[in-house]
Formats: sequence, C-alpha cells, structure tokens
Amino acid sequence: MNCVDINGVSHLDSMETATDDNAGRDPVTGLRSCDRSAIRDSWVIVSEDKIGNGLRLMLKFFEDYPDNQNFFPDFRGRALEELRECPSLQQHGLRVMGALTSIVDSIDDAGVLVGVLHRTVDSHLTRGVRAAQFAELIEVFARFLASTLGDRFTPSMGEAWTTAATTILAVVKARVQDQLTTLPASS
Repeated sequence: MNCVDINGVSHLDSMETATDDNAGRDPVTGLRSCDRSAIRDSWVIVSEDKIGNGLRLMLKFFEDYPDNQNFFPDFRGRALEELRECPSLQQHGLRVMGALTSIVDSIDDAGVLVGVLHRTVDSHLTRGVRAAQFAELIEVFARFLASTLGDRFTPSMGEAWTTAATTILAVVKARVQDQLTTLPASS
C-alpha cells in the first residue's frame, strides 16, 4: 500500500464538491492553504492549555463513550468525577494533545501526516483499539473544539477540521485494515 495515496484513490476523488472548489486543494488531504491556516489558528488557542484541554477532551470522550474506559486498566470502573483528579488521565490527555499537535504540525506534508497517523494507529492496535474508537474520538473532538473555542470558532475552522477528519479517518481505517491482515493469527 502506498502511504500517501489512500487505497489508490486521492482524497479529491471522493469529495463531492464543485471542480472550482477543488482548486488549490492538496490531492491527498483535500486541504487548501486557507484550511491549513484555519486549523493552525484554532490549534494555537487550544494549545494554550494542553493539560486542561487534554483532560477535558478525555473526560468528554469517556462521558460520550463510557465503554472506551475499558481500554485503560487505570480508568476501568471509575466515575468521571474520580477521573477528573486522576494524574494518569491528565498524562494521557497530554499525550493525545501531543498527537494532535503532531497532526497539525504535519498538515503541510501528507507523507509526514500519514506517518504520524500510522505510528498512532500502530501503538494502539496492540491494546485492542480499532478504527471505531478513533472515529468516536474524532467525533467528540469536533464538538469539544467548537465548545472550547466558543465564539472564536469560525465556519472556516469547522470546514477545515471536517476535511482533515475525513482524511484522518481514511488513513486510520486503511492502516488498521492493513495491520490486522498482516498480524499472525492467534492460536
């Protein structure tokens, strides 16, 4: 599988936009220069409090998808209020923010972006995390971002992150599928 070409189809092949709207879009990510700027602008604001925002994102993730707490031995069976004060959840939230920062930092280079996503997927597969959990986190992140930015969240930021999420999920799903087919069968 070619890392940059997602399943042999460029991102633009699957976009339902007018041809004129595709002008200036990266053929892999689907992002225009103004989209990348909107993503960076929003991330600067969120990054002002990586620990706090990482914690809030993870709490929202567990609130919306409580079964995902089971992927973390430290968090299983614990109430959200208890987790709010949990240093290991703060640490994991900070790691999630670091991964998101790496994604934002690599949006100008599709090859690097795909590599960052592959590394993230690979590190989670051994824990049983699959594409569905990544999709759930991305869905929660979209709402979290709009809520966190409040009136600073613009329609262009929403459009840019939606386009980025489409690409991220495509890469994640392809990597999960690719990795699961190459893993040795369990005995």
